[in-house]
Amino acid sequence: MLITLALLVSMDAQALTLGRIQGAALIGRPLDVSVQVQLDANQSLSSACFEADVFHADTRQNPAGVRLRLEPTTTPQNARLRITSDSRIDEPIVTVYVRAGCAQMSSRRYVLLADIVSEQAEPVPRVTSVPLVDPSSSSSSASGAGAASSASAGRPAVSSPGAETGAVQRPTAAARQRAPVAAEPRRAARAPAKRAVAAAPAAPAARNER
Repeated sequence: MLITLALLVSMDAQALTLGRIQGAALIGRPLDVSVQVQLDANQSLSSACFEADVFHADTRQNPAGVRLRLEPTTTPQNARLRITSDSRIDEPIVTVYVRAGCAQMSSRRYVLLADIVSEQAEPVPRVTSVPLVDPSSSSSSASGAGAASSASAGRPAVSSPGAETGAVQRPTAAARQRAPVAAEPRRAARAPAKRAVAAAPAAPAARNER
């Protein structure tokens, strides 16, 4: 979290302008921030003079461990002042004093609230997804298949109408040969019956003669 508390000295029209600070202070890591700088039309980057002091809470850090580097940007009159420190941050509040200008010195104070570095979670190995089968659907399909097989097993075989008709209309050769043989005994059995009926009237004639 970045908080700008105060502007100590107002800048002259001929002096450069210190803008916002960018970056964050992290507990356990060295300071690495940058300040936006806007130059006057008659100034150049080579003529700019900068100084900075870094405090962890109320403790001033060693000036030899604080480094400044002026970095140009795409705009000629704008630059970026990068401020780094060798010492690791061990306090929740970090204060940076920046002084700019050679002939006319101007300064600005920046106060940063240090954040705790969040530990990165270890990467979780990828697991190939496998489609899950619902047990109820598998059991129902299995029971349905079993019921269908049992029903087909218990059902009697039904022959087609064409097959039965063909069996009646087309008798076998053995049946054709047996048909005349079976009719002959019936004709022979009927012949004695006719003879017996014809002989019956002869009996009364014999009784009249007596």
